[in-house]
Amino acid sequence: MMRRMATVAAIAALAVGMLAASPALHAAGEAETDQVSLELADTSAPGHVLVRAGDRFKDEVEELSGGEIEIVRYSHGELYDARGLIEAVEIGSVAMGIQHMSFVGGHSPALEFISAVGAQGLWEDVEHYHRFIDQPEVRELAASEFEANLNQKLLAMWDYGSGIYAARSEEYFVQDIDDFAGARMRTAGTAMAELYTSLGVSPADLDIGEVYMALERGTVDSFSTGPSRVYLDGMYEVAPYLTQDGTLPRLIFWVTMNLDTWNSLSPEQQEIIQDVATGLESFTRKEATADIDGFHESLDEAVELYFFTDEQIAEVREIAQPVLKDLLTDRAGEEMAVRLFDLMEQAR
Repeated sequence: MMRRMATVAAIAALAVGMLAASPALHAAGEAETDQVSLELADTSAPGHVLVRAGDRFKDEVEELSGGEIEIVRYSHGELYDARGLIEAVEIGSVAMGIQHMSFVGGHSPALEFISAVGAQGLWEDVEHYHRFIDQPEVRELAASEFEANLNQKLLAMWDYGSGIYAARSEEYFVQDIDDFAGARMRTAGTAMAELYTSLGVSPADLDIGEVYMALERGTVDSFSTGPSRVYLDGMYEVAPYLTQDGTLPRLIFWVTMNLDTWNSLSPEQQEIIQDVATGLESFTRKEATADIDGFHESLDEAVELYFFTDEQIAEVREIAQPVLKDLLTDRAGEEMAVRLFDLMEQAR
């Protein structure tokens, strides 16, 4: 209840600030200004590459605009959880968000696929995935899905890092595909739940903020996230058995803006924001790669860490291919499923 009240208060304060700052809402006869104030919110752990990228975005936009554009940062789920942030940007309560791939996928199966998690287990490696999302047709498809389904302008795809499987006890430590069976696992999104169900787990839908206590209490046995979240949030304390199973060599989060807010900006302001957001894609790719190695090294003495072999990854792919293709066909239609799978194969 206290968190709900705090959130409502924060939204109210934010709304007042937006009304005060908006030139369109100034009293008649009052001089208008070209200055704009835009919020950018994220839900990642302190120190995560997405948080660092968001901070760089603020600095670069403000510098390039000569202070004409102010970016107000809200980090670490300060205003909203991952689901709430999607809706907040959709209705314009917050101008911009760094959006969670799986929960966006609940609004668009195509976006879930493009974010990597909808095709979990099907990627050859990081380079394959990057070749896939760098195709102009994939970019155009993603942008149109955001506009049609979420009233949002897609600005960029920022690298989150890789996916990792974490378990609370040795009983659920996965060192072979058969070891998945029997675990009660926190999954994020429809495709992840479908994939791990086919591997023998029982999926549970929890916000990431609830997972630590759920593991501690034994409500769930395992979960999938990134090495960064395991390390930065101290989740290895209750989930010290980690498996880099190779199903998600890389994930992206979506950087988006409320479409009405985007359309209210001048062409010059749009260009600055778009160029900075796109430019930071290479920053997040480089930093995420370095972070993964660093987190593995930092976790080495505190956890048991197993890496799937190429043969084991191929076994997962053989199981995942028909399961995820059927799921995408059911949710998005055969035409969209064929289109996305073809684009994935073209990038292989």
